[in-house]
Amino acid sequence: MRQEFLGAAAPHASRVALSTEKDGLVFWDATRGTRVNAFSKTRALQWCVDMPLLGMDVSCESEGAAAIQQMFGPIPVQAADISDDGKVMIAQAGVWFSGLQGMLWIEDLGWIPLKDFFRSQGVAEAYRYGLDAPGAINAKGNEMIGGIPGYPMTWYVDLKRSFVCKHGHSTEVGFPEEFVEQVKHGARMGRCEHL
Repeated sequence: MRQEFLGAAAPHASRVALSTEKDGLVFWDATRGTRVNAFSKTRALQWCVDMPLLGMDVSCESEGAAAIQQMFGPIPVQAADISDDGKVMIAQAGVWFSGLQGMLWIEDLGWIPLKDFFRSQGVAEAYRYGLDAPGAINAKGNEMIGGIPGYPMTWYVDLKRSFVCKHGHSTEVGFPEEFVEQVKHGARMGRCEHL
């Protein structure tokens, strides 16, 4: 039995995030119907590579990454929201018994754990306490809210200006467009002092 769950959708329906058991998160361009070229895959998140497998009788250490992948498939990802242009998405990866992790997906850059993104940006509160339950992102993809699973609190994060490390200097750039361009041309994500 194949299961697919709707996650988030851009308003024009050209990028709809679907969580699948076999391929991880897949984008569907609903404007193309259900033809094969209407679907595009993101990199599937893998147990033992992107997150440890905890709370089971087997582990990454006891079985190895390849065996765990064979047994459990990709890490489940539930998209929370996506920007209007479909280029920035927030999601939650994992399962309750093994842990949940907030994720940021940026077109051309791929998946980034939110804790790593915030640590490199110097956002101490979000890094220390987490934003593993991302809730919503604005239309431009540069403001988000979320919190900690199971706790009645919410973080607001303004990403309009984010940092890249270029030639040993931290540079503040616009997010997401300028940020993506800088990283594609060799800059590292985040402040130099936090990398």
